[in-house]
Amino acid sequence: MKKNIFLIFLLAASAFLYAEVQIEHLPPLSIEADEEIELNLEVKKDLDKIETIILYFHELGKRVYSQIEMSHSSENDPIFTANLGKMDSRDQTLEYYFSIRLKDGSEKYLPASNPTMNPYSVPLIASQKISSRLILLSPDKDFSGFSKDFVIAISTYALSQEITNFKLFFDGKDVTANTMKYSNMIVHLVKNALPGKHRFYLEATLNDGSKIRSPIWENEVKIDLVELPFKLMGKGVFNSSIRTKDDQKKANFLLTLRGSKKWFSFDSNIYLSSLESHSEQAVNRYFLRLQVPYLTMRLGDHSPNFGSFLLNGKNIRGWHSTFDTGKMRIFYSQGTLKRSIEKKDLGQSIFERNTWALRFEAGNKNKFSYGLSFVKNKDEMSSIEDSSWIVGDSVAVQPQDNIVFGLDMALSLFRQRVIMGAEAAMSYLNKNIYEGRMSLDSINAEYGTNIDLPIDITKYSDIFVINKYIEPFYPGSSNLAYKFYLRSFFYNNYLNISHYSIGSSFNSLSTSSIQRDHQMFSISDNVQLLENRLSANAALNISSDNVNDTKTQKTSTLQYMIHALYRFQENVFFRIGFCKNTTDNEADSLDITNDNFQLGGSYLWENITLAPTKFNVSYNNFYNANPNDALTSKRNNIVLSALSEFKELPMKTTLSISFSVNDENIGNSSLIKKNYTSFYLKDEFEFLDESLLPFIDYRFTSFHGDIDSQNTQYFNLGAQYKFSSQLSLSTNIGYQSYRNLADDSEDYHDLSWKFRFTQKF
Repeated sequence: MKKNIFLIFLLAASAFLYAEVQIEHLPPLSIEADEEIELNLEVKKDLDKIETIILYFHELGKRVYSQIEMSHSSENDPIFTANLGKMDSRDQTLEYYFSIRLKDGSEKYLPASNPTMNPYSVPLIASQKISSRLILLSPDKDFSGFSKDFVIAISTYALSQEITNFKLFFDGKDVTANTMKYSNMIVHLVKNALPGKHRFYLEATLNDGSKIRSPIWENEVKIDLVELPFKLMGKGVFNSSIRTKDDQKKANFLLTLRGSKKWFSFDSNIYLSSLESHSEQAVNRYFLRLQVPYLTMRLGDHSPNFGSFLLNGKNIRGWHSTFDTGKMRIFYSQGTLKRSIEKKDLGQSIFERNTWALRFEAGNKNKFSYGLSFVKNKDEMSSIEDSSWIVGDSVAVQPQDNIVFGLDMALSLFRQRVIMGAEAAMSYLNKNIYEGRMSLDSINAEYGTNIDLPIDITKYSDIFVINKYIEPFYPGSSNLAYKFYLRSFFYNNYLNISHYSIGSSFNSLSTSSIQRDHQMFSISDNVQLLENRLSANAALNISSDNVNDTKTQKTSTLQYMIHALYRFQENVFFRIGFCKNTTDNEADSLDITNDNFQLGGSYLWENITLAPTKFNVSYNNFYNANPNDALTSKRNNIVLSALSEFKELPMKTTLSISFSVNDENIGNSSLIKKNYTSFYLKDEFEFLDESLLPFIDYRFTSFHGDIDSQNTQYFNLGAQYKFSSQLSLSTNIGYQSYRNLADDSEDYHDLSWKFRFTQKF
């Protein structure tokens, strides 16, 4: 079963608005482990301003975020999707955030504030009890892989007197009808399996009515045309697209290779894009990893993680190494963070920024570990011509130098059911190294100090350039950042407590989305009760700025929320939620209140003979008030949707209708109504034993009320053909039509075409 978190339900939704681009994402209360997980978000406005959307994710306890580029069916499709595959861990937590890269070069995040320290957190739960008493006898992974015919044999000896009913699923299909049950064993013969990985599992009902399930097992069928001295796997993907609106043509090619031989393994990828340009930062990516016992070498593009405050979320093109003995680890990275770019306009050129990072880590990562890290980022002044940034005795672009020291520790107890840890970092930033280093005597004369050091600081300018432009000049709490966290998972109860503080002068050029002069305390609790029928989540966030009293007043925000989901039966659930957010400052010049109430439910009507249908309804009420600006706004939103899977026809239909009424009142002006209506219909088909997968969809959106009436229509037609489990081809055509009924000069039509070719081996 695919866990599809569909955004148009708008329950427990989070959203942000910037540069007129509006995006909404629905974080789930919980997701099922051992199942494929699909995350979605919807672009509700200005889709054409978005370049790419990247999803960063990892399981709690892992330092490094994995990343995947989200995709949409066509250039005009506002729904972006990322499939994370199967998450094997149970009683664990998935953490993730989104990076939205716009065509103007800017980058935003969701959550918007410090996403690496405050990501979405969702417990992974098992939908049924996973039983270790169901034992796989065949196929044996050490003696299979090259036969298209194989036998699945599962021992039920330990449960032979308890099982009353069972179902066997192979590649998502119920194959129980062709399965034999013996007194202590269940046997199924697979014939003519296609090359690739195949998954299967057993569900069983016991005498007491409870249900259990086996782990999800895998067997890979391989066809090697050429015998190699080592194991080799890979994938090649070619994408191309065309848009008529802005005459945009782009294509990219991705090749990944993985191989191993006894104690040696490697993986690599090459990503080539038609968007690569020497006048912009690199888009192409090259990567090679070589691993032997104790040592891992990475060459090319890599995003290392040296902690929340030092180095993360940034691509470094260079070389990276890890020495790991199990109890002690050393990480090293050196390369280019930004490449130099010459611009004709004075002050627009970009220096090459080089990064050097070293980390020492000791201890057992699953029990107790600690680490010390150092990162240096420096602009290379010789990387661009002097005429593009030097004007007389001044500069139009200031080259910078930055160093960050950090330490961290983590303690895991009860097989990682309790994780507590802390991180701290100190930074120095020189905003302009053009004027070079200063001697200690010059510094004392500049600032009227009487500092006496036993060393000559000018001899250490290769480590850090010291002059009057460093921030801060005097070290203290303003250039510190720290965080503490505690996470526990017991009896389906996930508790997360964290606090972080970032000083007003803390700077790290090698991290993403660090918000200076900000602190936050967060506590959240997610509990699963009544055999996972009830999911409840509550959270409290308290944040403020003016951490070091550098401002005349402090701005504080208090947010609390509660959401609950209850499944009456497998086919019926009900959801309710409330969130309140207040922001004010000490001078009372800012006083903003947001209230958000959500209500919804779902019912799977299986008695519809032709097509069992899942109906969904959701209601959202949002209220915003700012008395100081005499601003109030109200939004009421309702979404109705239905998902039908036809029994006799190879077709699945999705229908969604949403209505939104927005009332705004600014100052003494009259009430302004801004209404939104959306209609969405999608049909998906399966032909030729699920080898041919066509689809067609239509979306209509309309803005109206006391504003210019405007509407947009989206139409997409496409198909995927799987020649085998290794080879597939997909293509689609999208059409978009925009009309402003008050100003037809803004009307436009856009036709797009997209092609994708995938070959695995």
